[in-house]
Amino acid sequence: MNHALDLYVVSDGDIDSALALARRGPDIAVARMDLNAPDIKDFVAFTDKVERTALGAESRPTQTELDDIGKRMFHHIFQGDILKLYRRAPKGLLSIQIVTNEPRIQRVAWEFISPDDKMPVPHQERCVVRVLPICVSSDPLPVPRLGHVRVLLIGAEPINEPGVGWSTVEKDLRRNFQSLEGAAELQVVAGANRQSLLNVLNTALFDVVHFLGHGTVVNGEGRLALVDIDTQVKDFITGSDLAVALSGQETKLAILSACETGAGEMDKGFGSVARALLLSGIPAVVANQTSIPTNSIVPFVSALYRRLLNDGNIDSAVMAGRAALHVELRRVIHPDLAVIEWGIPALYRWPGAAQLFNKTP
Repeated sequence: MNHALDLYVVSDGDIDSALALARRGPDIAVARMDLNAPDIKDFVAFTDKVERTALGAESRPTQTELDDIGKRMFHHIFQGDILKLYRRAPKGLLSIQIVTNEPRIQRVAWEFISPDDKMPVPHQERCVVRVLPICVSSDPLPVPRLGHVRVLLIGAEPINEPGVGWSTVEKDLRRNFQSLEGAAELQVVAGANRQSLLNVLNTALFDVVHFLGHGTVVNGEGRLALVDIDTQVKDFITGSDLAVALSGQETKLAILSACETGAGEMDKGFGSVARALLLSGIPAVVANQTSIPTNSIVPFVSALYRRLLNDGNIDSAVMAGRAALHVELRRVIHPDLAVIEWGIPALYRWPGAAQLFNKTP
């Protein structure tokens, strides 16, 4: 069973501290969080290190360094009454839902949290979820039955950008879906430009929309690189424009296999692509908070889809993807060095939207 622990970190204008409120069921705990603490600066610096590592601009952190950061993250958040509240959580999947309006807290890669009662990490019973402080246009949509999920894969490889290997992902998904006996149907838009994307969205509805290509952030706003129909070079579409295209499509989940799709200024306009899609009415978005190596995509999304199509829960599906990615890359990375790729994909969603689909009786 999926349980949730809500953690609100709210800044009231005080640049030195924020109010931390934790809630699980009827239990509530309140504390003050020091925003100038050396730990917070170290956590943000580690996120920057993950970005540089993903880009190949810096050597990997050691496994000892990652373990230390993860433990410090846990003990920085879970202290006093908040730790007591955590200890009372029942067995099973616990989603730690972080809600914050504080930019420094948003910048921390909390996905690397290492709970002292669940080792090693990534542990499939502890999922960090980012619930953005936004007002959406409706309550979570009624949960449909899990039986035949319609998936749209959008692949875009402009000629002036390095390849992202979306065809490999397509082959893997088709093989997975075929083995699951009609649990999902895949439609592909290859070399996607604005017109081809709009054409397919105007002819069919999709439960899952999956973009695989390049992403970036310009002036605090996230963008995806489509293909210009005339020149075949990159044509950036903003998160807000993509949200317009996807609004009203009844989509339950967006997966953004592109760099920095979770990055951007969360408190201004549409900000990140993930935020824009949540505002458009999509209850859950899986996006990358930094750049991500292309060899991380297939192991992560393959396991994510298989778990999602089995139990319909996006929190458990994301943890299955993170675990699979860690195991796959552990084969080729020296044991003294850390696998950091599994913590780059982040789950952004509405509260109460973990169960996207219900099993068909």
